[in-house]
Amino acid sequence: MILCSNCQSREYEGALFCSNCGASLFQGLESDNQTAEIPVTESPPVRAITLQLVDQGVSIFVPYSAELILGRSVEDQPFLPDVDFAKYEGYKSGVSRLHAILKIVDMELKIFDLGSSNGTKINGLKLKPNVDCQVKNDDVITLGRLKFKINF
Repeated sequence: MILCSNCQSREYEGALFCSNCGASLFQGLESDNQTAEIPVTESPPVRAITLQLVDQGVSIFVPYSAELILGRSVEDQPFLPDVDFAKYEGYKSGVSRLHAILKIVDMELKIFDLGSSNGTKINGLKLKPNVDCQVKNDDVITLGRLKFKINF
């Protein structure tokens, strides 16, 4: 186990980011003569997700969760999404209130469109509603017209 230097959370050996606060756990080497080796496992677990909004130059850090609802909030909405795109022009971009779910299934990240009005795409390919689709690192996800690159 290793300790996060930022919040002292205990993390597994090989983790690159703290699952509690998102701080980098990888300390690069100072010397230009040395190369740093990043540990690689055959099937790395998802610990943190970063959503990089393509048109706005904003990155949203999302702590690890087995299931995250993506959407936008409105006033008096009884159920709020875990990742709220309202402040990133979600309404204008056609993001539904409860648009899609990102979830981890068998150590893989999947996305599930919740029958949204304007659809969900991965790398330009439209998903069928209510069907899981695997998401890979660096895929571009589009909710309505709001695009983000996903990193985990």
